[in-house]
Amino acid sequence: MPPHEQSQACLTTSQGAGYSRPLFVINIEVKVPTPFCFGYNTLMTRVTFYLLNQNGPNAEHFACRLTDKAWRGGLPVHIHTLDEADCHAMDRLLWEWREESFLPHARSDSGYPQGTPITLGFKTPELSQRRVLINLAPEVPSFFNDFDRVCEIVIQTPELKEVSRAKFRAYRQVGITPETHNI
Repeated sequence: MPPHEQSQACLTTSQGAGYSRPLFVINIEVKVPTPFCFGYNTLMTRVTFYLLNQNGPNAEHFACRLTDKAWRGGLPVHIHTLDEADCHAMDRLLWEWREESFLPHARSDSGYPQGTPITLGFKTPELSQRRVLINLAPEVPSFFNDFDRVCEIVIQTPELKEVSRAKFRAYRQVGITPETHNI
């Protein structure tokens, strides 16, 4: 189901004998609340920081877990990486995610992302469905608010915690109060 629905509103005037004609028509695009595994669509992007235990999975493996959960819930996912090398490594990991299966995906710069449930890239994606963004880059992407949901993964080392704190502050500066979950 698309995250947006088109609707029209008309203001009419009567013209006798029960006939009316529109004075003007306004096209309205509305986000429709839809239940899914991560919550509900809202007008403001929902941001969640996942705080990984030092003995737990690394960021890329946890990103695969999140991607798998969202994909199985019917949600399109985009994974944003820092650069070409990280994108290539994540691409390989998605193919090898589990021995018995893989996560169907395409790189957003490959020419195949339309209709692909999972995309990944290191530039601003050209996607029609923007539901879940998993950010593996050290900065908040400029296009984050085009998505319904943003997932940030926090590695518990001093230098990476500081990067995550800066991202947390950046979201707060634009009026978003991120959620946190200990993993």
